[in-house]
Amino acid sequence: MKTDELPDIVFLMASALVVMTRFIQTGCPRQGALVRRQLGFLQSYPDHLMPPPLKAAVRRLHGDWELMLLGTPQGNAATPSTLQ
Repeated sequence: MKTDELPDIVFLMASALVVMTRFIQTGCPRQGALVRRQLGFLQSYPDHLMPPPLKAAVRRLHGDWELMLLGTPQGNAATPSTLQ
């Protein structure tokens, strides 16, 4: 995909926040998988189109979500304290 065809980074971040919130509310494993996929996509977003601090934050979030999803039994809702 060409860089001029990529979705706007603001839209992608907003979308990631929506699925993160939905996961926290429901604990649905599918929502958790969507979060993982979106954060993975954001990690691969071209560096010249994403500010370095945002790229670093996405890397940390992706790692945190990987750890959290590995430790959350399917069907159990995550609480905000599990995300810290």
